[in-house]
Amino acid sequence: MQASNPTTPNFTSARAVSYTHLDVYKRQAPVFAGLMGIALFSSLGLPGLNGFVGEFLIFRGVFPLAWVAATVSILGLLVTAAVILKVIQKVFTGPVPEHLAGFPDMQHGERLALAPVIGLMLIIGLVPQLIVDSVNPTVVNLLAHWRF
Repeated sequence: MQASNPTTPNFTSARAVSYTHLDVYKRQAPVFAGLMGIALFSSLGLPGLNGFVGEFLIFRGVFPLAWVAATVSILGLLVTAAVILKVIQKVFTGPVPEHLAGFPDMQHGERLALAPVIGLMLIIGLVPQLIVDSVNPTVVNLLAHWRF
């Protein structure tokens, strides 16, 4: 039997994946857990983070064109939200297994490497005009040649 690797999922069968060994991250590595939480919430489209800007602009543009499809796609957002929140719950809560009691948190260099990424997530989420103003002329030019 192979030893369990704490960074990969434990495939217990062809259909089930166990993430219970990842419970260590919140208590043993709070910086990692916090940064991972920011990234997951950004993917979820939380206001103030970069994922919200894209989702908002997509829905703002698609509702006048195909409101039925946009309404159905909201169900996809709800399922995504449920899955991401379940992952956060499973990975970052629960007891710490004995074999992972000494799991280290992120090193200083790792934190520095992720700082610009997290910073961009926040900047784009709070001031989306930095990106929108540079992309908008190209989008307007492309759309001028299409008929809806």
